[in-house]
Amino acid sequence: MRPGRCAWFLVAAAVLGARSSAVLADERVHLERDDSMEKLIGAYTRAAGLKPLKPRDGDQVRIWFAEPMAHSVTGFIVVKGVAMRCELTTESDFEDRGQYSRNDLIVHKGHCESRAEQNARIEDAMRHLPEALEFDGQEFGCGMEDGWEARVDGVIGGQRFSFEADNPGACDEKAGRVNDWLKVIMGAYGEDATEFRAQ
Repeated sequence: MRPGRCAWFLVAAAVLGARSSAVLADERVHLERDDSMEKLIGAYTRAAGLKPLKPRDGDQVRIWFAEPMAHSVTGFIVVKGVAMRCELTTESDFEDRGQYSRNDLIVHKGHCESRAEQNARIEDAMRHLPEALEFDGQEFGCGMEDGWEARVDGVIGGQRFSFEADNPGACDEKAGRVNDWLKVIMGAYGEDATEFRAQ
């Protein structure tokens, strides 16, 4: 096996880790909780069979695009030398019963595939990774009722960052920069990925 190819397998193994039996079960997330964003990212991570993201794991980013009306989630994971795309499905469980109302999202087990051949694109995405620190802890949206939403989680220089975006290409300048950044990161997976979202 070529040295570069061997390094790619090592990185992919570190990101994927060992799949546990917990991955096989559906996971319910209560959307009304204050920590629902953190819980959703955790549920997506486990459903895709990925290891939890930790600062010591090195620079990387995970973007989870959700289409609530389509009950689908697509994740783009970029880490040195590897770009991955994950596909998940979800199910809404909502019931309006006053104080006993329920607003949950059920996340089903998914799958991921990797690309190691897009080296130039991956390197370009990694160069733009530090720009995400400007967006950390914020929400960017245009108040649209449909479309897509993204939850972003990553590490740069040992520092965690996370933020949310909701159709950011349709509103102000800063949200537009977020949209451009998402395109660059998705581009690590290939040209077909940039047509997927953030248009």
